[in-house]
Amino acid sequence: ALSAAAAVRRRTSGRGSAFRRQVGPRDRGARLARLRDSDEAWEAADYADDKEALEEARGGSAESQVMRAIQMEAAGTSVSDKVEGILKGSGTWGTMPSVIPSAGPSAAAARPLPCVAICGFGGAAVGELLLQRFRSEVSARGGEEPVWVDLAEAAGTPLESLQAALEKCEVALLCPAQRTDGGPPVSEALGALKMLLAAGSERMLKVVLHSRNDARGEKSGGFDVGAMFGFGGQQPGSAWKQLEDEITSTARTRTSRRPLRHIVVRSGSVAEGATSTGGDAALRCIADATGDGAGAAPPEAVVAEALFQSVAQAVDVGFTVVGSEGSADWPELLSPFVGPEVWRCEVEDARRAAIFVQQWSDEFFGKGKSAARFGVKTKLELRPTEAGVVVKFRPSTPLMEGQASFEAWTEGGLEFVAEAPAGGQPRLRIRRCAYGWKVAIKESSEQALLDKFKSDWKETFGK
Repeated sequence: ALSAAAAVRRRTSGRGSAFRRQVGPRDRGARLARLRDSDEAWEAADYADDKEALEEARGGSAESQVMRAIQMEAAGTSVSDKVEGILKGSGTWGTMPSVIPSAGPSAAAARPLPCVAICGFGGAAVGELLLQRFRSEVSARGGEEPVWVDLAEAAGTPLESLQAALEKCEVALLCPAQRTDGGPPVSEALGALKMLLAAGSERMLKVVLHSRNDARGEKSGGFDVGAMFGFGGQQPGSAWKQLEDEITSTARTRTSRRPLRHIVVRSGSVAEGATSTGGDAALRCIADATGDGAGAAPPEAVVAEALFQSVAQAVDVGFTVVGSEGSADWPELLSPFVGPEVWRCEVEDARRAAIFVQQWSDEFFGKGKSAARFGVKTKLELRPTEAGVVVKFRPSTPLMEGQASFEAWTEGGLEFVAEAPAGGQPRLRIRRCAYGWKVAIKESSEQALLDKFKSDWKETFGK
C-alpha cells in the first residue's frame, strides 16, 4: 500500500527530481526530517530515489512495518513471527485483542430493549405473538413492560388518554393485519395510525410497520386521478401503501427536535432474483424486493419474530422476510440491514484484517493528510476500534456546544468491522454509521473512499 501511494503521487519529468531541485544537498536531510510525515513530502517525491530517502528518514514506523509484513505474507512469504513481534513492541497496536469478537448475538443481548407500544387488532395473531414475545424478553432481561394499543379503538380514544399510555414508549410497532376469521380491515388502521403518531411523546423516535410486499408495486406519494372520478377501483395492497405513505409523510415534517425514524418490515411472496441474505435456506431476509413471484409468505410466528428482532438488533433499514417457519440466526440474517452494510468480504484472519484497515486508514486519511486527492470531498477523521476503524465525515459548520467530541458527530461515516462469527468464516464488513436526522447520505465521498479501499485491498490480498 505504501508503494501504491507513492506511485499515485509520482509525477514524471525529463529533467530530474523536482524535490532535488528545490533543496540543496546540505539541507536535504533536515527538510526530509521536517516533512517526513506530511503530504507535502510525498508530493515532492517524484522519483523512486526520493521516495526511498523519505522512507529512510521516516524511520519505518511499526504501523508501516505491519503493512509491509502483511503484503509480504499475502505474496506468499511467511512473516507471521515478524508481524507478532512488531505488534508486541508497538504501543499503538499492542492493545489489539488476540481474538476479534463477534458483533452479533452478544452485542444485541447486552443492549437493553426500548419501551415499545405494540399496536394491532385484538385477536390478530401477529400482534398477539409480538406482545407475548416482548413480555417474555422483558421478564428475562428486565425493562419496561410493552404497551398494547388496539387499533380498532385507538381512533375513537381521546388524545390525552393515548398520550398518557404512550408517554414512556420509544418505539411503536404497528401490526395492522386482520384476524384470520375476519374482523376490522387493514384500511381502518389508517385513522388509528394518525392518532398514534400525534399522541407519541418526544421519546418516541421510531416506528416499525408490518406491511405486505405487494404495497411496493404501487407508486407512493402520487395523485389518484381515477379515485377522484370514481373509477379505477382499489388495487391489491393499496391500504398497506396508504399506511406506508402516512408514516413517510409524517416523518418528513418532523424537525430535529422531534425526529421520527421509520422502517417497514414486509412479508409476502417475492420476485425471483431478489437479493437475499442468510444461511437458512427456508427463511430469508431480502432487500429491495418488488412484485409477486417465487417464494412463499412466511407464517405469522416468523413475521412476529422478524418484527421483534428488528427492534432487538437495532435495524436501520427495512427488509422483506420470506420463507417457512424454522430455526434462524436472526443476528446474521439482519446484519446487512444495520447501518446498512455497503460491502463485505470473507477473510482468513479477522485480527489481521482489523490491523490492515486501521493502518490503511491512517496511512491515507490520517491526521494532516488530504482526502481530496482520492476524490473524497468531505474532510475525514478516524478512530480505531476493537474490530477495525470508524471513519467519520467532519461537520462542515462550526461545532455547537456538546458536538465537539468525535462521538457526537452526526454527519455520517463508514465503520470497518472485522468479525469472527462462531462457527463461521471470518469476514470484513463496511457499514454506514453516525448519520443524524435528515443528514443527506454522502454518496460521492462514500464511493470514493470505498473505491480506494477496494483497490488497495485487492492489490494486497488479491480479492
